[in-house]
Amino acid sequence: MRPTFISQDRCQRVMRWLAASLLTFTLCGCTRHLIHHWQETSRDYTYIDFSRNPSPYKFSGQVGGEHTTYLKVLGFKGDHFTIAMQQEGDAGFTVYGEGLVTRRTAMIHDVIIEGTDALLTIEISAYSYGDYVLTISKK
Repeated sequence: MRPTFISQDRCQRVMRWLAASLLTFTLCGCTRHLIHHWQETSRDYTYIDFSRNPSPYKFSGQVGGEHTTYLKVLGFKGDHFTIAMQQEGDAGFTVYGEGLVTRRTAMIHDVIIEGTDALLTIEISAYSYGDYVLTISKK
């Protein structure tokens, strides 16, 4: 078997490319809250981080049938979030996770993180179909 060697010049080009990609991702990511992951199994996952951008995050979409949308928010002890939904149709949501306390009134959830850190999950679904606008605010 022949050993594979990478030239030092090529290795440096690859490292420069990785550094430039990381820098671009970091700079562009500062204005956004999230990472979005879509699966072909009718599931959408969006990961939201308020540490870089404390402004409220609005998320609109449509759910129904087998489709379910998951929003995951990273929170730390003492963080307080308000989650509100405006909807047309049968769209609804639930909030759950370890290390947090939720209080619900109509279509508004108040969430307080009591653990050291928590990944709170917001699950949006509908029995038939529904359009919605979900707003997550960090207080």
